[in-house]
Amino acid sequence: MIDLSLPPWNVKGDWSDNGSAIDDASNFYGVDNGTLPDNGGAIGETLMLPRGSVVSGPITLRYGVALQGVADYGTSLIASPAVTGEIDFVRGGDPNSQYSTFGGAIRHMKIHCSKTQETSPSVAAVRMTSVQDGLILDHVRVYGWKRRWLVCEKGQGGASIISVRQISGNTLTPGLPGATFDYGEGTMIHVDGIEPSGGRIDPTDPESPSAPGTIGVLMRGGFAEFKRFHPELLDIGMQINMRTAQCFCDNSFVTGGPGVNNLFVVNNNPAQLGGVRFELVRRNGVTGYTVVNGQPGGQHINTDIIDRIRI
Repeated sequence: MIDLSLPPWNVKGDWSDNGSAIDDASNFYGVDNGTLPDNGGAIGETLMLPRGSVVSGPITLRYGVALQGVADYGTSLIASPAVTGEIDFVRGGDPNSQYSTFGGAIRHMKIHCSKTQETSPSVAAVRMTSVQDGLILDHVRVYGWKRRWLVCEKGQGGASIISVRQISGNTLTPGLPGATFDYGEGTMIHVDGIEPSGGRIDPTDPESPSAPGTIGVLMRGGFAEFKRFHPELLDIGMQINMRTAQCFCDNSFVTGGPGVNNLFVVNNNPAQLGGVRFELVRRNGVTGYTVVNGQPGGQHINTDIIDRIRI
């Protein structure tokens, strides 16, 4: 593990702008350029951020590089003005590489983007591209505000196994999914604990309904298992619209949170017919449907789901 608060990186958690120091460290430890210390020829490292509020420009986690805070609420990673509305803040993997990134991860921190910055709909607070090999996100909360808070996707190199544990985040822009999982059909995805949130029409009124069109999670591609899913203040908790018949989405141990209109929306998509399952789903605060079944002839569900059903 590398303590980034020490020379030569000198990263501080006192709200001062650390510029490109974290990205520079990732470049150093994630590239075999002949300058690495003798670590048995290995590429990659765990970069430890200090306690406090760490301000940084855009960061790319190179091959085998993990970024870790001191505790879930001990380290806040904050986007500097250099993170414009046209670029991602933290990116895992190299979108220009034909290879997957093994060993990349983000752990134990909060990540903050600007509340007011207008952003392109394609950019994200955190984007993991072709990152695989174990737990790629662990105990992370992301404040995306006007941008997507998380995109996990298959890049040019593909990905075969990914795992995510105890993550949460918010996106307030209607029609923009907060978190997107968009992998190839052979990618096995395990998500254990995800809490997306949106916002109210009137943020100053605690009784105001959730903003229309807000989407917590978009499941687009992969062979996925979601457990312990709890959305709040969203028009749609999870939208399922998978690319091919080889994709699959299993959902269990789900509770609807306050201000959720429809917990799940399954799009009219012949490719995913029979590829979506639900079990142990409690409506709780849901005001609309538990499942909106958009398939031809499909029946909407407005009750709790105890026994497993397949759509």
